[in-house]
Amino acid sequence: MLGGRTDSMKKIGSVFFVFLVIKLTSKKPFRATGYALLEVLVAILILVFGVIGGAGLQLGAILTVKQSSLHGAATALAAEIADSMRANTKRMAAGANDPFLQIDYKSSDTLSAPTVNCLTASCNPDQLAASDIVNWEYRVQKDLPEGRALICRDSTPYSSGALVWSCSRTGPVVIKLGWLGKTTAGTLEHDAGKTTGIGPPRVVLLLGQSAQPLEQVTQP
Repeated sequence: MLGGRTDSMKKIGSVFFVFLVIKLTSKKPFRATGYALLEVLVAILILVFGVIGGAGLQLGAILTVKQSSLHGAATALAAEIADSMRANTKRMAAGANDPFLQIDYKSSDTLSAPTVNCLTASCNPDQLAASDIVNWEYRVQKDLPEGRALICRDSTPYSSGALVWSCSRTGPVVIKLGWLGKTTAGTLEHDAGKTTGIGPPRVVLLLGQSAQPLEQVTQP
Protein backbone atom coordinates (compact mmCIF):
# COMPACT_ATOMS: atom_id res chain seq x y z
CA MET A 1 0.00 0.00 0.00
CA LEU A 2 2.84 2.39 0.83
CA GLY A 3 4.49 1.54 -2.47
CA GLY A 4 1.29 2.42 -4.34
CA ARG A 5 1.01 5.79 -2.62
CA THR A 6 4.64 6.54 -3.36
CA ASP A 7 4.14 5.70 -7.04
CA SER A 8 1.12 8.03 -7.14
CA MET A 9 3.19 10.84 -5.64
CA LYS A 10 5.87 10.26 -8.25
CA LYS A 11 3.29 10.41 -11.08
CA ILE A 12 1.84 13.65 -9.71
CA GLY A 13 5.32 15.11 -9.50
CA SER A 14 6.07 14.06 -13.09
CA VAL A 15 2.88 15.63 -14.42
CA PHE A 16 3.59 18.97 -12.77
CA PHE A 17 7.20 18.89 -13.90
CA VAL A 18 6.03 18.52 -17.51
CA PHE A 19 3.54 21.32 -16.91
CA LEU A 20 6.32 23.59 -15.69
CA VAL A 21 8.51 22.80 -18.67
CA ILE A 22 5.69 23.59 -21.10
CA LYS A 23 4.90 26.85 -19.38
CA LEU A 24 8.50 27.99 -19.21
CA THR A 25 9.36 27.07 -22.79
CA SER A 26 6.14 28.25 -24.45
CA LYS A 27 6.72 30.71 -27.30
CA LYS A 28 3.38 32.41 -26.80
CA PRO A 29 3.68 35.96 -25.52
CA PHE A 30 2.87 36.22 -21.84
CA ARG A 31 0.24 38.97 -21.81
CA ALA A 32 -0.89 38.05 -18.32
CA THR A 33 2.49 37.40 -16.79
CA GLY A 34 1.14 37.67 -13.26
CA TYR A 35 -1.27 34.78 -13.78
CA ALA A 36 1.45 32.65 -15.43
CA LEU A 37 3.81 33.20 -12.51
CA LEU A 38 1.07 32.35 -10.04
CA GLU A 39 0.37 29.08 -11.86
CA VAL A 40 4.04 28.17 -11.75
CA LEU A 41 4.27 28.90 -8.03
CA VAL A 42 1.17 26.83 -7.28
CA ALA A 43 2.57 23.94 -9.32
CA ILE A 44 5.89 24.12 -7.45
CA LEU A 45 4.07 24.18 -4.12
CA ILE A 46 2.04 21.08 -4.99
CA LEU A 47 5.17 19.31 -6.20
CA VAL A 48 6.97 20.10 -2.94
CA PHE A 49 4.07 18.72 -0.89
CA GLY A 50 4.08 15.58 -3.04
CA VAL A 51 7.79 15.02 -2.48
CA ILE A 52 7.47 15.61 1.27
CA GLY A 53 4.52 13.21 1.48
CA GLY A 54 6.40 10.52 -0.44
CA ALA A 55 9.43 10.90 1.83
CA GLY A 56 7.22 10.59 4.91
CA LEU A 57 5.65 7.39 3.61
CA GLN A 58 9.07 5.91 2.88
CA LEU A 59 10.31 6.76 6.38
CA GLY A 60 7.24 5.18 7.96
CA ALA A 61 7.77 2.01 5.92
CA ILE A 62 11.43 1.79 6.97
CA LEU A 63 10.56 2.20 10.67
CA THR A 64 7.82 -0.45 10.42
CA VAL A 65 10.18 -2.97 8.82
CA LYS A 66 12.85 -2.24 11.46
CA GLN A 67 10.40 -2.72 14.32
CA SER A 68 9.15 -5.99 12.83
CA SER A 69 12.73 -7.24 12.58
CA LEU A 70 13.42 -6.36 16.22
CA HIS A 71 10.21 -8.05 17.37
CA GLY A 72 11.31 -11.21 15.54
CA ALA A 73 14.76 -11.08 17.16
CA ALA A 74 13.26 -10.57 20.64
CA THR A 75 10.83 -13.45 20.16
CA ALA A 76 13.70 -15.75 19.17
CA LEU A 77 15.73 -14.64 22.21
CA ALA A 78 12.80 -15.31 24.56
CA ALA A 79 12.33 -18.80 23.12
CA GLU A 80 16.07 -19.47 23.40
CA ILE A 81 16.34 -18.68 27.11
CA ALA A 82 13.10 -20.60 27.77
CA ASP A 83 14.75 -23.68 26.21
CA SER A 84 17.80 -23.21 28.48
CA MET A 85 15.55 -22.95 31.53
CA ARG A 86 13.58 -26.04 30.57
CA ALA A 87 16.78 -28.04 30.00
CA ASN A 88 18.22 -27.11 33.42
CA THR A 89 15.53 -28.61 35.65
CA LYS A 90 17.67 -28.62 38.81
CA ARG A 91 18.17 -24.87 38.75
CA MET A 92 14.53 -24.25 37.84
CA ALA A 93 13.56 -26.21 40.96
CA ALA A 94 15.68 -23.93 43.17
CA GLY A 95 12.80 -21.52 43.78
CA ALA A 96 13.97 -18.06 44.79
CA ASN A 97 17.59 -19.18 44.23
CA ASP A 98 16.94 -19.96 40.57
CA PRO A 99 19.66 -17.94 38.72
CA PHE A 100 17.38 -17.45 35.73
CA LEU A 101 14.97 -15.51 37.94
CA GLN A 102 17.83 -13.15 38.84
CA ILE A 103 18.22 -11.89 35.25
CA ASP A 104 17.74 -8.13 34.98
CA TYR A 105 20.08 -7.12 32.19
CA LYS A 106 20.56 -3.72 30.53
CA SER A 107 22.83 -3.10 27.57
CA SER A 108 24.86 -0.66 29.67
CA ASP A 109 25.79 -3.47 32.12
CA THR A 110 29.30 -4.91 31.99
CA LEU A 111 29.39 -8.55 30.93
CA SER A 112 32.17 -10.95 31.85
CA ALA A 113 32.89 -14.35 30.34
CA PRO A 114 31.65 -17.40 32.31
CA THR A 115 34.25 -19.15 34.47
CA VAL A 116 33.70 -22.44 32.61
CA ASN A 117 33.12 -22.88 28.89
CA CYS A 118 30.39 -25.52 28.86
CA LEU A 119 30.89 -26.09 25.13
CA THR A 120 34.32 -27.64 25.75
CA ALA A 121 34.15 -28.78 29.37
CA SER A 122 31.79 -30.66 31.65
CA CYS A 123 29.56 -28.37 33.71
CA ASN A 124 27.35 -28.84 36.72
CA PRO A 125 23.84 -27.27 36.69
CA ASP A 126 25.07 -24.03 38.29
CA GLN A 127 27.91 -23.60 35.80
CA LEU A 128 25.64 -24.44 32.88
CA ALA A 129 23.08 -21.85 33.99
CA ALA A 130 25.78 -19.18 34.39
CA SER A 131 27.18 -19.93 30.94
CA ASP A 132 23.75 -19.91 29.28
CA ILE A 133 22.80 -16.62 30.96
CA VAL A 134 25.97 -14.73 30.01
CA ASN A 135 25.91 -15.98 26.41
CA TRP A 136 22.24 -15.02 26.14
CA GLU A 137 22.84 -11.54 27.54
CA TYR A 138 25.59 -11.02 24.97
CA ARG A 139 23.05 -11.76 22.23
CA VAL A 140 20.52 -9.37 23.78
CA GLN A 141 23.22 -6.68 23.70
CA LYS A 142 24.04 -7.48 20.08
CA ASP A 143 20.52 -7.87 18.63
CA LEU A 144 18.48 -5.20 20.46
CA PRO A 145 19.40 -1.48 20.49
CA GLU A 146 19.75 -0.37 24.11
CA GLY A 147 18.11 -3.69 24.94
CA ARG A 148 16.84 -4.83 28.31
CA ALA A 149 15.95 -8.33 29.48
CA LEU A 150 14.13 -9.23 32.68
CA ILE A 151 12.97 -12.63 33.96
CA CYS A 152 10.75 -12.80 37.02
CA ARG A 153 7.46 -14.05 38.39
CA ASP A 154 4.68 -11.68 37.51
CA SER A 155 0.92 -11.96 37.69
CA THR A 156 0.37 -8.44 36.32
CA PRO A 157 2.61 -7.80 33.28
CA TYR A 158 0.14 -5.10 32.18
CA SER A 159 -0.65 -1.70 33.65
CA SER A 160 -3.23 0.60 32.05
CA GLY A 161 -3.21 -1.53 28.92
CA ALA A 162 0.57 -1.41 28.41
CA LEU A 163 3.38 -3.85 29.20
CA VAL A 164 5.48 -2.82 32.21
CA TRP A 165 8.91 -3.73 33.59
CA SER A 166 7.80 -3.99 37.21
CA CYS A 167 7.12 -7.50 38.60
CA SER A 168 4.72 -8.65 41.30
CA ARG A 169 7.14 -11.51 42.22
CA THR A 170 4.19 -13.92 42.25
CA GLY A 171 2.45 -15.92 39.54
CA PRO A 172 3.95 -17.42 36.39
CA VAL A 173 7.53 -16.96 35.21
CA VAL A 174 7.70 -14.29 32.51
CA ILE A 175 10.48 -13.26 30.14
CA LYS A 176 10.38 -9.55 29.27
CA LEU A 177 12.39 -7.97 26.47
CA GLY A 178 12.48 -4.38 25.26
CA TRP A 179 14.59 -1.88 23.38
CA LEU A 180 14.92 1.81 22.66
CA GLY A 181 13.07 2.41 19.41
CA LYS A 182 11.97 5.46 17.44
CA THR A 183 8.56 6.94 16.78
CA THR A 184 7.40 7.82 13.26
CA ALA A 185 8.45 11.40 14.07
CA GLY A 186 12.02 10.17 14.53
CA THR A 187 12.20 10.76 18.30
CA LEU A 188 13.39 8.10 20.76
CA GLU A 189 10.60 6.17 22.44
CA HIS A 190 11.52 5.86 26.13
CA ASP A 191 9.80 3.79 28.76
CA ALA A 192 6.95 5.52 30.59
CA GLY A 193 8.28 8.09 33.03
CA LYS A 194 11.85 7.82 31.71
CA THR A 195 13.73 10.33 29.55
CA THR A 196 16.99 8.50 28.93
CA GLY A 197 18.49 5.09 28.61
CA ILE A 198 15.68 2.57 28.35
CA GLY A 199 12.76 1.68 26.13
CA PRO A 200 9.45 0.02 27.06
CA PRO A 201 9.00 -3.77 27.22
CA ARG A 202 7.76 -4.97 23.84
CA VAL A 203 7.81 -8.79 24.01
CA VAL A 204 6.63 -10.84 27.00
CA LEU A 205 6.67 -14.65 27.12
CA LEU A 206 4.71 -16.37 29.92
CA LEU A 207 5.98 -19.80 31.00
CA GLY A 208 4.33 -22.75 32.70
CA GLN A 209 5.63 -24.81 35.62
CA SER A 210 8.05 -26.73 33.37
CA ALA A 211 9.19 -23.58 31.54
CA GLN A 212 6.92 -24.42 28.62
CA PRO A 213 5.72 -21.28 26.78
CA LEU A 214 2.09 -20.59 27.61
CA GLU A 215 1.47 -17.21 26.01
CA GLN A 216 3.38 -14.55 24.13
CA VAL A 217 2.43 -10.88 24.16
CA THR A 218 3.93 -8.28 21.84
CA GLN A 219 3.53 -4.53 21.86
CA PRO A 220 4.54 -2.05 19.11
